[in-house]
Amino acid sequence: MKIHQINIINHHHLKDLKLDFTYQDGPKKGQPLEKICLIGQSGTGKTTVLNLIKEFIRKFTWIKHYKVIEPKFKNNLFNQLNNVQVTCSTSNINIKETNLGWDILYENNQEFQLHDTLNFSNLKFNDLFKDTLCLYITSEITQNENSILVKKNNTTDEVSESTTSYGLNQKLPSFPTIGVTISPKTKETTWLALLANLFEYDNNLKRKGADLIQKGIFTNINRMQKEIEAWKKENPNPRVELAEKVLNPILDKINLELDTDTSEALITLRNKSDNSVVPGDALSTGTKQLILSLIPLYQLKINGALVMIDEPERSLFPDIQQELIGHYRRICPDSQLIVATHSPFIAASFEPEERFIFKFNANGKVVVSNGVAPIGDDPNDILKQDFDLPNLMNEEGIKMYRKYLAIRAKAKKEQDKTKKEQLIKEAAAIGDKYNF
Repeated sequence: MKIHQINIINHHHLKDLKLDFTYQDGPKKGQPLEKICLIGQSGTGKTTVLNLIKEFIRKFTWIKHYKVIEPKFKNNLFNQLNNVQVTCSTSNINIKETNLGWDILYENNQEFQLHDTLNFSNLKFNDLFKDTLCLYITSEITQNENSILVKKNNTTDEVSESTTSYGLNQKLPSFPTIGVTISPKTKETTWLALLANLFEYDNNLKRKGADLIQKGIFTNINRMQKEIEAWKKENPNPRVELAEKVLNPILDKINLELDTDTSEALITLRNKSDNSVVPGDALSTGTKQLILSLIPLYQLKINGALVMIDEPERSLFPDIQQELIGHYRRICPDSQLIVATHSPFIAASFEPEERFIFKFNANGKVVVSNGVAPIGDDPNDILKQDFDLPNLMNEEGIKMYRKYLAIRAKAKKEQDKTKKEQLIKEAAAIGDKYNF
């Protein structure tokens, strides 16, 4: 799914706001942008826009999976989309949403046939995500209480069976979810579903070991090791691919790597210097942010879907911020990526037409314009031109700059050669210290 346009007539503090997420020029003119960056002061509505899109996806989920929706229930469910128009597309579905209802849905140029509630008696747990059109990662994901980083990896056959079948349907959605949100409220069952392939691998390995012990092979250590290694060659460890393609390229910057032979938590990290295990509750907020966003992005296999991430820079050092958008794009190159950010390092990864800058005008109304600075520009230029910051220094820095200018002006007028040299040296010392 890719968003083309959002026309907000009146929603909370946003009024008469049109966001055109399509290319304006060139060979891709009219096609949806591949990546979008929402910039702006706190309170201008960046996260509000992300939540509107999420609500639109939720609406589409109900439309797609329920044949009949009573008008009264429909109005209660969709009231957040009042006075909002969203135009989007998937590879074969075009939708135009208007106000509380919908115009019409078309699939393969035919009127979309809404089907009955599905029967999930034989549905596998992973099938919950097979039709995912949107992944939304909120800015507070590190507060998740069901973190896969601290849960002990104590899976058993019973746990595996309940998490890879629909045996826990009382805790799960009643139909495959088209929109997946990763937030502090994300349930443990969702994380189990996302990592079902790791569970399956771990349990199969345990069964293999138990089978060898039952056969008495454990008395021959060499033979048992060969049997286990042979099994591993025939059954690739999914953590290896997760490490090499997703986590380690970024974790390397902070001297960490994924432990592919973990016995601690579902996801365990090691220190590259001494190979020691780093407990999940000892990881920094930034490291947790990385892992809890990258894993669903990869595990959902949502290439072609819409990916929204709120404040991806949270608690991350600039060197990681500089590479983060490129890494997201490598994981899902055909998806449309929408981020809301306060970071010039993140914003620098976007073309000017991909940046949408939210500002309050003189009347307090939110207006939106596109970026100016070119992609890859110096973050300071991004701050000046797109973030519209008149000064890049705080009050103390501005005070010293004014002092620097005053001393230079005084030196220029000074007639006494000795005093003039002293003033020039004083100004130079301030200039060198502050890089004026």
